Amino acid sequence: MMKNLMFVRATFMADSFSFLFYGF
Repeated sequence: MMKNLMFVRATFMADSFSFLFYGF
């Protein structure tokens, strides 16, 4: 379960980073 949580967290971070780049 912890692995799944970390995976979701990593994907969320990547999404937020891409969103910031697209925002600029």
